[in-house]
Amino acid sequence: MATQHQLLYPFLRQRWRLVGLSVGIGLLNSAVTLLLPLSLGRFYEQFFGGVSNRGQALNTLGMSWLSGQAWSTFFGMFAALIVLRGLLGYANYRLTGTLGEYFVQEMRERVFAHQLALPTATHRQKPIGKYLLRYSSDFGSLRRYLTKGGIGFMQDVLFLTLAGLVLLWLNAPLTGILVFSMLPFLGLLRWINNRLETHTIQRRDLRSGYVAHVATRLAALETIKVFNRESVENEQFAKRSANLTRANRDALDWRSALEGVLPVAVYALIFAVLLGVHALLPNGVSRQTGGILITFILLVLSLRPVFRRLLRVGSVWRTGRLSLNKLADFFAQPAEDTDHRPALQVTKGVVVFDAVSFAYVSGKSVLNDLSLSASAGTITQMPGGPGTGKTTAFNLLLGLYTPSGGNIRIDGQVVSEHSVASVRKHVTLASADVPLLGRTVFEAISYSRKADKRPRAEKLLNELQAITNLPGRLHLDDLIGEQGRNLSEGQRSVLRLTRALLTRKPILLLDEPFAGLTDDGARQLIDWLDQRADNLTILLASNREIGTEPLLPCTHTLISTLL
Repeated sequence: MATQHQLLYPFLRQRWRLVGLSVGIGLLNSAVTLLLPLSLGRFYEQFFGGVSNRGQALNTLGMSWLSGQAWSTFFGMFAALIVLRGLLGYANYRLTGTLGEYFVQEMRERVFAHQLALPTATHRQKPIGKYLLRYSSDFGSLRRYLTKGGIGFMQDVLFLTLAGLVLLWLNAPLTGILVFSMLPFLGLLRWINNRLETHTIQRRDLRSGYVAHVATRLAALETIKVFNRESVENEQFAKRSANLTRANRDALDWRSALEGVLPVAVYALIFAVLLGVHALLPNGVSRQTGGILITFILLVLSLRPVFRRLLRVGSVWRTGRLSLNKLADFFAQPAEDTDHRPALQVTKGVVVFDAVSFAYVSGKSVLNDLSLSASAGTITQMPGGPGTGKTTAFNLLLGLYTPSGGNIRIDGQVVSEHSVASVRKHVTLASADVPLLGRTVFEAISYSRKADKRPRAEKLLNELQAITNLPGRLHLDDLIGEQGRNLSEGQRSVLRLTRALLTRKPILLLDEPFAGLTDDGARQLIDWLDQRADNLTILLASNREIGTEPLLPCTHTLISTLL
């Protein structure tokens, strides 16, 4: 099972150069940020004459340009500091953001690949909206966890350490007053921040339900319209929207309190420093001490954004760890073919269902002891009427589910004992349960979508359209809408069959392939398939009846061949 550390640490090791560069740039950025108020303090001292002991110490450290002996040098170097601060700030934000994007990209691609590899039964345990949350919410939390909760936090701690050392160096008593005055504000800010985190989590949960609700309703838009549920759905949505707004406002109240208290705390600290100066120096402030005081106050002001980020880092850690744990649990779900089962080999295309039974998670039995055989050169119609599990039998043959009893064999090989990828290399399906995927007709029916596949796809599509005699001839570049929503039911049936036949797989499963076709179109399609059945094993699941004539009168056809 993948843990949150196993998700994050390998990425950091792989990108260690970029991580080190980002931390180093952040350290330089902190140093330049501290030099700016120091240089202003030195300017104050020099402008009024005289150099303090700390000014002499700066000269000793090689920063004699801060002494102001040559004003042109001072102003030039001060301007250079300003430009350097901007460049370092840009580089720091860019590097940290790039790391966050790389991490999210890696997780995003890994999640999508694992999502596709999950068994169908596992995938259907959650609505689509829940899966969408990984892409809309969890990845944002991961990005903030790395950039703000990891690298940003490290940089802020380094900055505070440097700032503390500089403050102690400037004036130890004032630094003690500053720290002592900071304690009650830290307690108040922490309490406000905890309340904010609580409401933020509540808002996150409500937003999750909101996204899932919208996704399910939009997926069932036709149902809402057909049954005139617009008013009912609007009322339900309005309730969810109101709850989300209430949660957002509650979180906003505490965030506003935080934003209001933070500047008060900063200026209260400055007030405490001024009181300390007054108490320590009752006879007034000298020019040298005035420069130190200005530097001290500017440094305290520069700590304000750092305190704001540190107060929020707890929430970043909590939501980031929550998202990492969710992804770790998600990756722990076994994918298909994790045991590297042997590949299935197909030579004759003989399909046998031997006493196959199956029940979904709910425990309701769908198939009971289904026995059936089909071989190449035949069109075998699945037995039973509507609701007898014919579609489920196809799903079992494709390895989307595993039988709870009995076996399915292809050329004597048990399907469940071989890799599902190899099974699907030899079996194809035309079914409304397998929607069309693509923007155009060609994208929907072609697997590779390469230009050299267009002639064969166009020929087969035109042939099937001529046979079924549907109105509105489709062309390869026609737009079909999401999952073919812009097409008629008959057109979707023709495209699904075209897509299946273009794969050239020896076993063809047809699940209600005549939907939307006329009786004459369905009859001609069966005749056309029968003429091409010599090298195909075709299993047909259809409840279609055409008058009193049998659906499959062809000499090559076996109807409901039971063992």
